[in-house]
Amino acid sequence: MIAQRDFSKGKISPTTINIKLNHPLNNQQDLAAIDQITNAVKKNSGVKSVMSVTQPTGRPLNQLYVKIN
Repeated sequence: MIAQRDFSKGKISPTTINIKLNHPLNNQQDLAAIDQITNAVKKNSGVKSVMSVTQPTGRPLNQLYVKIN
């Protein structure tokens, strides 16, 4: 099949996880929770890439993380 040759599994039919809450997700706690979910999904075998608001390229955005001394 041509699609199997040119695309990896999941690229043709990616899966989307929607999170619905009754408040905006623009605070530190909710973004941290989304980041934890993103990292948990990445750990599953067969998952090639995961993108989220905290990791839109599949990698963490350093600007979103604060270093605590």
